[in-house]
Amino acid sequence: MKKRIVIIGNGMAGARTVAELVQRDPELHITVLAAEEHAAYNRTMLTEVLSGSVDEGEIALSEARGAATVATGVRAVAVNRKSRTVVDSTGVEHAYDALVLATGGSPRVPGISGLFGDSGEAGDSGELGDSGELLEGAAFFHTLDDCRRIMRTAEPGSRAVVVGGGVLGLETARALVARGADVEVLHADKIVMNRQLDQPASDIVVRKLTALGVTVHLGCTITRVAGDRGRVRRVRMEDGTWIPCDLLVLSCGFEADTALAEAAGLPVGRGVLVNEDMRTSDSDIYAVGDCAELGGVVSGLVGEAWQHARIAAEAITGVRDEDTPVTIPPAVTRLKAPGVELTVMGESNAPDGPNVYAVEEPDRGAYRRIVLREGRISGALVLGGEESDAAPFIEHYHAGTPMTRDKVMRLLRLEGIAEEAARKDADIAVCYCNNVPQRRILEAWSQGSVSIAAIARSTKATTGCGICRGKVEALLASAGSAAE
Repeated sequence: MKKRIVIIGNGMAGARTVAELVQRDPELHITVLAAEEHAAYNRTMLTEVLSGSVDEGEIALSEARGAATVATGVRAVAVNRKSRTVVDSTGVEHAYDALVLATGGSPRVPGISGLFGDSGEAGDSGELGDSGELLEGAAFFHTLDDCRRIMRTAEPGSRAVVVGGGVLGLETARALVARGADVEVLHADKIVMNRQLDQPASDIVVRKLTALGVTVHLGCTITRVAGDRGRVRRVRMEDGTWIPCDLLVLSCGFEADTALAEAAGLPVGRGVLVNEDMRTSDSDIYAVGDCAELGGVVSGLVGEAWQHARIAAEAITGVRDEDTPVTIPPAVTRLKAPGVELTVMGESNAPDGPNVYAVEEPDRGAYRRIVLREGRISGALVLGGEESDAAPFIEHYHAGTPMTRDKVMRLLRLEGIAEEAARKDADIAVCYCNNVPQRRILEAWSQGSVSIAAIARSTKATTGCGICRGKVEALLASAGSAAE
């Protein structure tokens, strides 16, 4: 009898888990319960869909599915560990030999009065929407449906407020400007992207965003949302200031979705607790991606979610892919906001100290910072300049290269970087999420993969965090020009 695998969730972690399982054992009986109506897609590229730089069709995931059954628009509502079954929202029971929770996370809901139409403000119509539902014009930004909802309101000349100045909030603000909206970002901290940036970097980013048409308010909190006829019309800040808006986008972080696991009696913390094999306390149940807590960490990073998928697939099948190097992708984030060239990795905003080095070039709007631990880069920040400037920082961070103070300062000043890159280009990873070097991309091009979509199918490059998309486009253009 075929081993029965049930996967709850069809996001990037769930879809990759299917691919890893199928690669190891094509005979598995795999069922995927997908709450969203859509086929699996790359959630990290939604801001590019919002900006109009990428079409919806381009973010579909090309993961191998084999004979897996994917039930879209079907939620898992209960897990019965005793009978080893999952009940879905249509009432069907699915028996499993191994269950994988890939439930992801949900947007964190801020405590703002009136957001759900549950309180009024003197002078408003009182028609703020149905209690328990967001006002029309207010939206979280987590799914493709959220993206579509935002696009319906974000017309040229519309007034948009984005709550949250983290990575997603700033990318959203830049995308809305690209759609012609007037955008204001409200951020509670004094530093934008405060989990990644220090004060000097934040100051430069804010100046760049301002020049692009984004107004940034720091150290402020929204206390109330007011509307008219069920639509959001304005927000009030803590100091009493009202800001008018047609669109309110909430980008306040996410929380791991642990409800199913908790109801099934599995231990949870910030996420579903798992061991090094991604197993929960129940040896037949695994958790991967944003819902999993491994070693006290809920990462939220695509590369780590894919590592989870590989590890879980190996544990379920007992088959290890000896030909694929086991690499842990570096925790690299690139801000996808045209006009603000920013790449950060690791503990990039560690406090200043004897092992923290920085170089600022005010005339270029550039700033670079390196944090060392035990003589190796544990964090770095590359702001301004060219996208390619970040490549050697990522390489040394990923490889754990021993660094002297002199080598750090040469790197920060970009001395000799071009020559070094030219020597190593062929073998340097272009796509870190999937460990795809330039050489492999050019080989795929020579074999007929001449578009981004084809490269994604043949190498998986560009299907992760999206950092490498521009670089892959440039490689394809260069290869095409050389062939003419």
